[in-house]
Amino acid sequence: MIKSIKNKKELRGGMKKRIRNYLILLIILIAVLVVFLFTFEEEIEKGISIRLSPTEIIFSWIDNSNNENGFRIEGSTDSNFAAAVTFLACDVGANIQTCSYPLTGLTVGATYYFRLWAWNSNGNSGYATASVIIPPQCSDTFDNELVPDGAIDFPADFSCSSAQDNDESNPRAQCQDNLDNDADGFIDFPQDIGCNSAQDNDEYNAAQIACGNGVVEQGEECDDGNTIPMDGCSFTCTIESGWLCSGQPSSCVRMQCNNNLDDDSDTFIDFPADAACVGINDNDEGVLGMTAVCGNNIFENGESCDGTGYSVCPVGSTCTATCTCQTTNPLYCALGSVQPCTVSGQQGVCANGQQTCVAGATPGTTQFGPCTQTVQPSTEVCGNGDEDCDGQTDEGLSCGGGPPGGGGPPGGGGGGTTSTFTWISTIDLSDNEMPQSVIFNLAPRERLKLKIGGADYFVGVKLKSNNKATIEVSTTPAQNSILGSGESNTFNLGGGRTLTVRVVELLAANKFKLELTRPAQFVFTECNDLNDNDQDGRTDLQDAGCSNSSDDDEGDETTTPTGPSEPEDREASRIVFWIVIFVLGGGIVILVIFILRTLRVRKRLTGLALRK
Repeated sequence: MIKSIKNKKELRGGMKKRIRNYLILLIILIAVLVVFLFTFEEEIEKGISIRLSPTEIIFSWIDNSNNENGFRIEGSTDSNFAAAVTFLACDVGANIQTCSYPLTGLTVGATYYFRLWAWNSNGNSGYATASVIIPPQCSDTFDNELVPDGAIDFPADFSCSSAQDNDESNPRAQCQDNLDNDADGFIDFPQDIGCNSAQDNDEYNAAQIACGNGVVEQGEECDDGNTIPMDGCSFTCTIESGWLCSGQPSSCVRMQCNNNLDDDSDTFIDFPADAACVGINDNDEGVLGMTAVCGNNIFENGESCDGTGYSVCPVGSTCTATCTCQTTNPLYCALGSVQPCTVSGQQGVCANGQQTCVAGATPGTTQFGPCTQTVQPSTEVCGNGDEDCDGQTDEGLSCGGGPPGGGGPPGGGGGGTTSTFTWISTIDLSDNEMPQSVIFNLAPRERLKLKIGGADYFVGVKLKSNNKATIEVSTTPAQNSILGSGESNTFNLGGGRTLTVRVVELLAANKFKLELTRPAQFVFTECNDLNDNDQDGRTDLQDAGCSNSSDDDEGDETTTPTGPSEPEDREASRIVFWIVIFVLGGGIVILVIFILRTLRVRKRLTGLALRK
């Protein structure tokens, strides 16, 4: 009996020791598995977030690691990142969790795929991926105008012809195009009462004018509080011939040559009896031939007006210090006055014309007549004048400032234009680290050479019409854009480069002040250009020859590698990971089986011992 009890105690003690050892080993395996899983997950960026702005793609992510040297983002139109269009979108340092990439150069409507990874001297983490479709301006939820007009996307924005339209700036509605479309002296919303908003495309739809209410409103010449004619102010609120009207309600008096009075006491009354009167609108019945005295408030021979208190200028013009009427509203002008104009269909100096102010179709109004050509074609001479009116200047002549037909070699996209330009200057905008801007004054047929990233580009003012410049950038083919004051256009130079040209202001002497801006660009070296430059099967920071992303020699194998291992190593790491997981998991299962079997054996042996 004593022996049985002793055997029972020994049996129990041995079983407990074996179970305890199994449990300790099981706990160790589970702990190793948890640590391994946690360590692996720490190296993988769990998510990448993408949002769009009007000018760039903005990336953000959560940094789950604590030992990275930096982060990189690749972009591609291929979800498998095997296509040749793969590009480096971001390359940032440790602990940074955001970056951006410009929209310029990306194709509207295309889907771009991005993948993010962290790297250090031991290798790369796994990828976090995301994608985005580049929307056109008319469906991107942004107000893309240089000066926001408050209207966003189609159909709210007049400039959008459809949701697929990629230009939210043009064409501009009449009520925001900086033009006086109805020639009433008021431009755009809110100045012109015909405009209900900046998106209104009808500047003519003014509210009904209430003639006869005693208020001189837009479009009225006078308003004497009634619609009775023959009192100076007609039933349509225009000044009747032979009268002067001022104030509101308007007070109208007859001209001296139409008032049935002998104002100069020469026994001759009014026009045509009084020789001093040139018509019934003449307000000076003074002595014939008398020298006019400007500023004496008397309308005398040779004067269009006299003083602010006795002006006879038509509505839309004002009396100057020389007693002549100066036009302030293009709907009206001083009879007989002339102004320069551009002859339609003509080029060069032949486009110079002149038009004369004549009476308008509506009584009391005036307008400029047709544009008459004043210069005829002649022999071409130096000076950018286009004297033979063929659309080219100084052709066939040696006028200096660079060779005819372009002014310099076309290298790197510098060709593509056949127009004759005068080469003004060369400016280097090659610094890729910071955005570069320059302001320069150019006249038509003048241009600059810009050096950008080892290539030459030419920017010139090709033509000038209606205070707008035709800007030409000599890519291949040459790109052109018609710009007025304050307007800009971004030209795609290729290779991810862009150039924004903005007309700052119009200057005297037919010149334009231009601002040329090149945005900051990522500097591509052999160690961050996504190419296997030394043909060793390894790319960029995965190559032992690259010490960092600024290293421009991928073939220097003597450099101590600090970058990540090649992509195949990442795949091998994943295989090793799953092998370890399988081994650890299998060990845990085997230990559990041993523990269960040990408990069963212990129970059986304990029962036998008790029976003995």
